[in-house]
Amino acid sequence: MIKELHLKNWKSFGDTILYIEPVTVLMGLNASGKSNAIDALLFLQRIVKKDFSDIFINEEGKDIIRGGYEEATKYKEKNFTIGVLFGKENGDLYYEITCVINITNRNCTILNEKITEITNENTIILLERGFDLKSDFIKYGKPIDLSDKQAFHIVPIPKHSSILNHLISYKGLSEYDAGGKKAIVLAEALETIFILDVQPNSARDYSKITDRLQGNGSNVAGFIAGLPKKKQKGVLVKILEYAKQLPEKEFTKIFVKKVGILKSDVMLYCEESFFEEKRIADARTLSEGTLRFIIILTAILTRPANSLLVIEEIDNGIHPSRASLLLEILLKESTEKNIDILVTTHNEAFLNVLTPHLLAFVMYVHRDKAGNSIITPVDEIEELPRLLAQGNLGDVVANKKLHHFLNGE
Repeated sequence: MIKELHLKNWKSFGDTILYIEPVTVLMGLNASGKSNAIDALLFLQRIVKKDFSDIFINEEGKDIIRGGYEEATKYKEKNFTIGVLFGKENGDLYYEITCVINITNRNCTILNEKITEITNENTIILLERGFDLKSDFIKYGKPIDLSDKQAFHIVPIPKHSSILNHLISYKGLSEYDAGGKKAIVLAEALETIFILDVQPNSARDYSKITDRLQGNGSNVAGFIAGLPKKKQKGVLVKILEYAKQLPEKEFTKIFVKKVGILKSDVMLYCEESFFEEKRIADARTLSEGTLRFIIILTAILTRPANSLLVIEEIDNGIHPSRASLLLEILLKESTEKNIDILVTTHNEAFLNVLTPHLLAFVMYVHRDKAGNSIITPVDEIEELPRLLAQGNLGDVVANKKLHHFLNGE
């Protein structure tokens, strides 16, 4: 599981760490840097799957990572470093990559890259990127000694491919060396990062049957329909169990149904008990909050074990009185599914339901006086007890007391 995200000169960040717990709440004012931290996770996911020629943009030249090349580094910096600490049995793995951005040529080039194993006994480099005049290569095997070429093996690697991408695409390293076998676990974990930015209105139409949920949830009906029958039934039962607690009067059934001559299109339906006779409503008439809730639940219930799910603005469109229900779902399902969930929020109602023992899961993002984004674990703030004596966490954040304290105001 991913334990830490290290950022240096990435977008608005100077040098900071995001600690990732089974459930992590990332909060902060607008433009504080929350989305920039999530963009770093998207970058890590993409360098596993993609060639570096299209990390920031797609084939049409549109930005996939917000701001594209122009906003990839901190103001006046040309290089950035992203690291991730991954927990496994008998130790941790630490992956770090440093890149240089050329805005003129609109490209991103790898300067350094390595994977290190950290145990109680020692720290060793499992894989490291090397450079010569002709090509790039991966060094692995014995502890690296550049003065002794017999001390490590060399495997050529394309200049525009990360070690992680090489591990996934050409699994030869995992076959040749124990270090490769260990490192591929990290690559697979980063590949399965899923970032959900729910756009409820995009899910109102029919969708095609698929095995992959879109990042905005637009094809939630087709995704549910594409699940194996047994899993589909379990997911719908669980969604209904939670969704019954959402409206004033409960839903009695949630289901998807194939339509059309070819039966390749699917619509989401809810049976409601608002009237004396039960009424069926399709996705076109459901509230934004209900659709958002169903999409979020679908993502949580279908993520693979040991993966990281990121949910942006989790409580948008959901009534504040249901904040405790959202928190209950996150805590219960992250444990049962063995996944980590990172959420962003501005909602003071959601923050107010966080009990004292959950404050260790809260990270506050703010800008220092130089404009650098900083991530501070809330439970490490010495003045926190005094601040909380003036109200719950949501109240302290809403009144900007926490923000003013961290900025020394």
